[in-house]
Amino acid sequence: MLVSPSLTVRLLDHFSEVAPSAEVRQPAVPLTAREEEVLRAAARGRSNAEIAEELHISLGVR
Repeated sequence: MLVSPSLTVRLLDHFSEVAPSAEVRQPAVPLTAREEEVLRAAARGRSNAEIAEELHISLGVR
C-alpha cells in the first residue's frame, strides 16, 4: 500500500494537532507489518518512489 502525497499531508496535519497527552487508541483492525513499514517510511519523508525502491515493491501496488 502506498499513500498518496495529499493523504500523507492530511495524516501528518491531523496527528501533529493531537495533544501529547491525548489517549492513544489502538485501531479496530491493526496494521500489517508491511503497512507499518510503509507508514514509517512515509513518516521519514520518503516519496512513493523511494518507499517502493526501499521496500522492493511496485508503485502500482495498491
